[in-house]
Amino acid sequence: MNMKFVRNFSWAIGIFLVGCAPIKVQTFVDPYRAVSDLHTWTFSPGAGACFCAEGVSGTYRMKRLKEEFLSQLGNHGYTFVKGQEADMYLNYRCMVDRKIVQKVFINPADVERGGVKTSQAECEFKEGQLTAYMLDKTSNILWQGNAQVRISQTNSKEDIRSRVHQVVHALLENFPVRLEGKD
Repeated sequence: MNMKFVRNFSWAIGIFLVGCAPIKVQTFVDPYRAVSDLHTWTFSPGAGACFCAEGVSGTYRMKRLKEEFLSQLGNHGYTFVKGQEADMYLNYRCMVDRKIVQKVFINPADVERGGVKTSQAECEFKEGQLTAYMLDKTSNILWQGNAQVRISQTNSKEDIRSRVHQVVHALLENFPVRLEGKD
């Protein structure tokens, strides 16, 4: 088999997979702190910064993010307290980057005839990154998470609501659950 073909084909598959990647999540929990022993949380001052210029849809995304954090952390057993001192403070921000990926296409019929013809195309898309930190009263990080996802070209409110739900759910999937009866 032609090694040039193998290299080009592997490269093309790798680029294709990057363009179709699911939500990528990384999290960290402080092993020396028992987050599940804490009861209440609130948003840090300045939480929800967005480093993108997306007009109305960006504003709607940020509103949905706040609502999803309220819902998901409630599902984990934590109580939201507004304007009061809490056990934990959530700070989060999002960033949207424009990405350009080169895709290489290979015609299988040309490979069977012993030749390799390739064509290239550029694919432009937006990738969003959501970073969240849960801090204690002294601003030490108890938990942090980072999620990256390709942003849909459609900006319908239903699409945004659904995608934001998926991202926040994936981000908080491994967040410590507060056990009932822990006081």
